[in-house]
Amino acid sequence: MPLMRRVAGLWRHDLLGVRLGVLAVVLPAVLLTMAHTLGTRGVWLHPPDSRYYLTMTSRDMGHGISDAITRTRAVTEWRLAPWYFAANDPTWQLVKTRGLYPVLSVPFVWPAGLKNGTVYVPCLAVVAFCWATARVTQRLYGPAVAALVTGAFGITATVAQLIWATTDALALALSAVLVANLPIERRIARANLVWLAAAGGALALTRQVGVLAPAMAVAGWAWALVRDRTWRNRWLGAAVVTIVVAGGMQLLLGMVAHVDTQGVVTHGQTTPGGVAEQLLSNLRTVTTGDLHYMWTEDRVLYALLAAAALMTVLRITKDLAAVFLGALSASCVLTAAVGFSAAMRYEVIMFPAAAVAAGGFAAWALDQTGLPFPLVREPELEPDLSRGMWIPQAAGCAVVLGACALVTAFGGSRSTVAAPASPSYAAAQGGQPYAAQPLAHPGAEVTLKAALTQALTVIKYGDDLEGPFDWVHDLRYRVRTPDDPNYTRRSPDGTTITRVNAMTGPETKSFAETITFGGTVQPDTVRIEDRQTTPYGEDVTFSVRDNAGVRHTGTATTLYPIWSATEPGLVTALVYAP
Repeated sequence: MPLMRRVAGLWRHDLLGVRLGVLAVVLPAVLLTMAHTLGTRGVWLHPPDSRYYLTMTSRDMGHGISDAITRTRAVTEWRLAPWYFAANDPTWQLVKTRGLYPVLSVPFVWPAGLKNGTVYVPCLAVVAFCWATARVTQRLYGPAVAALVTGAFGITATVAQLIWATTDALALALSAVLVANLPIERRIARANLVWLAAAGGALALTRQVGVLAPAMAVAGWAWALVRDRTWRNRWLGAAVVTIVVAGGMQLLLGMVAHVDTQGVVTHGQTTPGGVAEQLLSNLRTVTTGDLHYMWTEDRVLYALLAAAALMTVLRITKDLAAVFLGALSASCVLTAAVGFSAAMRYEVIMFPAAAVAAGGFAAWALDQTGLPFPLVREPELEPDLSRGMWIPQAAGCAVVLGACALVTAFGGSRSTVAAPASPSYAAAQGGQPYAAQPLAHPGAEVTLKAALTQALTVIKYGDDLEGPFDWVHDLRYRVRTPDDPNYTRRSPDGTTITRVNAMTGPETKSFAETITFGGTVQPDTVRIEDRQTTPYGEDVTFSVRDNAGVRHTGTATTLYPIWSATEPGLVTALVYAP
């Protein structure tokens, strides 16, 4: 009996604000779920996004761009070239500011290698998410609810799928740190404001989700303003700190990364009404896709979010409602801009806020306490974060974030020179020491034939264009219909720049129909009228015949293959005569 009492007493001890008993329930389940995911999916199976982060990690370790690309391709086998990191590439401009995850991965890549070492941070981030979420739910509702709700979120298929080399899991963990330090049903101390600032800054260096922190804090302040009839309420400090940090980081990062997503977000809409209609359409598409995904693949998450939404309605005046609605609003803004459903990857930032609301529902359902929403309490300070310790805490956070920013600025976040659509020498970044050397030298007629054949396949079967067209490289062509990608941003000469990864499904088909004159061209009739060759490709004048016997002329730029000697090469410009 004395032994059992000691064991029972041990479970009631807190470790970093969480009962050991709660951790004993949550962590084994979460760790087993992660182990099963890694064991069945394979730790090296990284999605296309990973090619950026793996290369950034290698560059943070001191490898040159060419060596870093070679290391990444050995792990992922995804197509990758120095122009993926070009100063004029919109995707890279988005990714280059996400330098925190690659820097944090360096200590694990040194001993474990690039293939395995880059999954350590995502795994630790999921554990941190569970720990921070358990801390706040235990404070609000007790250890039983904390174990139930945190464990349920930790074993969802959506969270388990974040265990690979992307920034999603780290964004989830930092979102949980934000929620854990908000003044939800309590007053907070300066130490909490420091954590809010640090987590907000770190989140800005992880993903473009800076709107999350101010959305939750401002929503809480607005709720308190209506409820308490004073603007100087306990949420004011959190609101001010998150707004200043988010705004400051946005201005700072905007100076080093020139992000232009207008064409991607609005899909060619130019009027305010058209933009609003497009964003609402995007939101409907994403919501429908997310609901279908959760119903078919992750019903545990479906139930948790439904419980959170229900409790928000039942306790609309409480802090949990404000935080959840703030996080939900931020997620809606971000997903409306993205325009497609991605298995809840972009919505994971609202999971910690949803856990707080779902915890309220669980506490009510279990009848754990007559008042599941505690009264406002005085700040709960850790022993080493007393009133005089917030200054060194702030200094330490600033030093860590500053060091990470410095490493990535001189390592993984550096850009290569711009890679225009033509001429071929500049398109391949010729003259640079990192320019990829061709493995074969097929004529432009071979490359153009492959490109037109692929376009006909897209029209007939709905395939994608990648192959004879690169995923990210600038691609110039002459638009013909308003449905063509980037039609509204065409030049006076009728041509425009697009990229395969920026096209929607309908835009891909429209592009394919445009360059094949409605699917009527005969690829075998391609003829080169004039040819200028460089070490990296060809700039040609060509002609091709359609089914009616009409011969169409134009200019094109092709690059020699750099990934396989058997490939036909890449088309970076295909401009028919007006």
